[in-house]
Amino acid sequence: MPEKTFVVITTEWRGIFFGELKSYDAGSRIAELRNARNCIWFESIGGFGGLASTGPNDKCRIGAPVDEQLFHGVTSKLICSEKAVEAWKNARTYGT
Repeated sequence: MPEKTFVVITTEWRGIFFGELKSYDAGSRIAELRNARNCIWFESIGGFGGLASTGPNDKCRIGAPVDEQLFHGVTSKLICSEKAVEAWKNARTYGT
Protein backbone atom coordinates (compact mmCIF):
# COMPACT_ATOMS: atom_id res chain seq x y z
CA MET A 1 0.00 0.00 0.00
CA PRO A 2 1.47 3.42 -0.95
CA GLU A 3 2.40 5.85 1.78
CA LYS A 4 -0.01 8.72 2.39
CA THR A 5 0.99 12.12 1.01
CA PHE A 6 -0.15 15.21 2.89
CA VAL A 7 -0.21 18.55 1.12
CA VAL A 8 -1.12 22.19 1.39
CA ILE A 9 -2.82 23.49 -1.74
CA THR A 10 -3.73 27.02 -2.72
CA THR A 11 -6.45 28.07 -5.13
CA GLU A 12 -6.95 30.98 -7.47
CA TRP A 13 -9.59 32.27 -5.02
CA ARG A 14 -6.87 32.58 -2.33
CA GLY A 15 -7.99 29.47 -0.47
CA ILE A 16 -5.41 27.52 1.52
CA PHE A 17 -6.18 23.89 2.36
CA PHE A 18 -4.43 20.93 3.99
CA GLY A 19 -5.20 17.25 3.63
CA GLU A 20 -4.24 13.80 2.43
CA LEU A 21 -3.81 13.93 -1.34
CA LYS A 22 -6.28 11.59 -3.04
CA SER A 23 -5.73 12.86 -6.58
CA TYR A 24 -4.19 15.78 -8.44
CA ASP A 25 -4.26 16.76 -12.12
CA ALA A 26 -1.98 19.68 -12.94
CA GLY A 27 -3.50 20.06 -16.41
CA SER A 28 -7.04 20.62 -15.17
CA ARG A 29 -5.79 22.17 -11.89
CA ILE A 30 -8.08 19.89 -9.86
CA ALA A 31 -7.13 18.22 -6.59
CA GLU A 32 -9.05 15.98 -4.25
CA LEU A 33 -8.15 15.80 -0.57
CA ARG A 34 -9.23 13.55 2.28
CA ASN A 35 -9.64 14.98 5.78
CA ALA A 36 -9.28 18.46 4.31
CA ARG A 37 -8.97 21.50 6.57
CA ASN A 38 -8.86 25.12 5.49
CA CYS A 39 -6.69 27.86 6.84
CA ILE A 40 -8.97 30.80 7.51
CA TRP A 41 -6.16 33.02 8.84
CA PHE A 42 -2.43 32.60 9.37
CA GLU A 43 0.17 34.72 11.09
CA SER A 44 3.85 34.53 12.03
CA ILE A 45 4.68 31.30 10.15
CA GLY A 46 6.60 32.53 7.10
CA GLY A 47 3.77 32.68 4.56
CA PHE A 48 1.71 29.80 3.23
CA GLY A 49 4.94 27.85 2.70
CA GLY A 50 5.28 27.77 6.47
CA LEU A 51 1.99 25.90 6.65
CA ALA A 52 3.67 23.08 4.70
CA SER A 53 7.03 23.18 6.48
CA THR A 54 6.05 23.72 10.13
CA GLY A 55 2.24 23.75 10.11
CA PRO A 56 -0.18 26.15 11.75
CA ASN A 57 0.65 27.82 15.07
CA ASP A 58 -1.63 29.03 17.85
CA LYS A 59 -2.29 32.32 15.99
CA CYS A 60 -3.76 30.52 12.97
CA ARG A 61 -7.47 29.94 12.47
CA ILE A 62 -8.11 26.46 11.12
CA GLY A 63 -11.44 25.10 9.91
CA ALA A 64 -13.04 21.78 10.78
CA PRO A 65 -12.01 18.71 8.78
CA VAL A 66 -14.10 17.49 5.86
CA ASP A 67 -13.99 13.79 4.86
CA GLU A 68 -13.37 14.50 1.15
CA GLN A 69 -13.26 17.69 -0.85
CA LEU A 70 -12.66 18.49 -4.53
CA PHE A 71 -10.80 21.71 -5.42
CA HIS A 72 -10.81 23.54 -8.77
CA GLY A 73 -8.38 26.28 -9.74
CA VAL A 74 -5.40 24.88 -7.82
CA THR A 75 -2.43 27.25 -8.08
CA SER A 76 0.12 25.38 -5.96
CA LYS A 77 0.65 22.02 -4.24
CA LEU A 78 3.18 21.83 -1.41
CA ILE A 79 4.22 18.53 0.18
CA CYS A 80 4.03 18.75 3.98
CA SER A 81 6.77 17.81 6.40
CA GLU A 82 5.98 15.34 9.20
CA LYS A 83 6.12 18.25 11.66
CA ALA A 84 3.53 20.18 9.64
CA VAL A 85 1.22 17.15 9.37
CA GLU A 86 1.21 16.73 13.14
CA ALA A 87 0.56 20.46 13.68
CA TRP A 88 -2.38 20.39 11.24
CA LYS A 89 -3.85 17.26 12.80
CA ASN A 90 -3.57 18.77 16.29
CA ALA A 91 -4.75 22.29 15.39
CA ARG A 92 -7.76 23.51 17.33
CA THR A 93 -10.80 24.07 15.12
CA TYR A 94 -11.56 27.79 14.99
CA GLY A 95 -14.73 28.76 16.81
CA THR A 96 -14.92 25.72 19.06
